[in-house]
Amino acid sequence: MKALKRCIVSIFFLSFLFIPLFTSLSSALAKQQISSTFIQIYRSHHEWRHSQWEALFDEFESTHIRELIIQYSVYNNFAHFPTDDFETTDTPPLEKILAIAEARGIKVLVGLNFDEDYWNFLWDEDVQLAGFLNESYVKSMLVANQINEIAQHYKSFKGWYISEEFEERMWNYYNRLDMIISYLHDLSRDLKDLTPAASVALSTYICSPPPAQVYYQTMGQVLTDTDITDLYFQDGIGTGYVPRKALFDYIVALKNASVENDCFFHVVVELFDDSYFPASIDRVIWQIQIADQVQPTSICSFATPHYMSRFGRPGAEALLANYLKWLETQPSQSGPLRRDNLPEDISEGLLQVLFQPG
Repeated sequence: MKALKRCIVSIFFLSFLFIPLFTSLSSALAKQQISSTFIQIYRSHHEWRHSQWEALFDEFESTHIRELIIQYSVYNNFAHFPTDDFETTDTPPLEKILAIAEARGIKVLVGLNFDEDYWNFLWDEDVQLAGFLNESYVKSMLVANQINEIAQHYKSFKGWYISEEFEERMWNYYNRLDMIISYLHDLSRDLKDLTPAASVALSTYICSPPPAQVYYQTMGQVLTDTDITDLYFQDGIGTGYVPRKALFDYIVALKNASVENDCFFHVVVELFDDSYFPASIDRVIWQIQIADQVQPTSICSFATPHYMSRFGRPGAEALLANYLKWLETQPSQSGPLRRDNLPEDISEGLLQVLFQPG
C-alpha cells in the first residue's frame, strides 16, 4: 500500500514537472492553417447544380475548412432564401448549403441584410445615416426571423454574421462611434434573444491605419457595449491598407480587446492582391504565419471560393494547387508524433517518454 501511495505521489509530481514541456510541445505542433472562409453568394449561384455545391465542399474538405461564413443572405434586396419580402428565384441556395454543410460536419455563420449604399451613407449627414441604420436593423431582423425558420432544422447553423463591416476611422474621426455602437447593440441583443445559443459575429478592417492602441480602445468599447461573440479582423494585406510591418501589432491589439470582452478572435487572411486577383502562395503563407503567432480562435480566408478554388477567378485554381502542396509539408495536427517535427529544445527525458516502446 505504501508503495502504491509513493507511486501515486510520484506520478502527481511528474505531472507538474512535465506540464511546461507538454505545453511547449503542444504549442510547437499546433500550427494553425486556414480553417474557415467567407463566401459571397451571387445570383449565378441560384443556378448551380447540386453536384457543383458538392464539388465546392470537396475543396473545403481538402483545404481543411471547418466553418463557412455567408457574407450576406440579402444583397440589395435580392435574397438567397425563400421569401415574399425580397426579390429571389425559385432555387435559392441557402438551405442547400446548410444541408451539405451538415453532412460534411461544417458549421455555418449566416450573413444578414446588406445594402451597398452603406458605403455612401457613411459620408452623409448624421440624420440620413441614422435613418439608414434604422432601416438596416429592420431588414436584418426580418431576414433573421425568416432564416431561423429554416436554420433551426440544421445542426450546421452556428449563428449570425452582421454584414456591415466596421471601419474604425469612419466612425471615430467623425465622432459617430456612439451611433454604430447603438446599432450593433440593438441588433446583436435581438439576435441573441431570437437564438440564444447562436454566435453573433462582426468583421472589422482598416482603411486608414490608426495607432494600434487606438484600434484596441475602439474595438474594446464596441465589444463591451454589444453582444458580439466573435470578431473577425481582415488583415488588409490584400488591399494594401495595412503595412506588413504593422500587421502583427494590429492583430495583437485586437486579440487583446476581444479576450478582455470574452469574445472569440479570428484573423481573416485576404487571398487577393491589390488588383483583386489571387495572391502568390508565398504571400499567403506569410500571412498565415503572422496570424499563427498570436494563436487566434481560427484563421479565416477571404475568400477560398473566389480566390483559391477552381470555381474562382483566373489564377484561383493555381493558388489552390499550391496551397494543397504546402499543406502536405505541414505537420498533421491529428497524426502520429515524429521526432523530426518536434522543437529542438525538447528534453531527452521527454523524448524517451514519448517514444518509449509500447
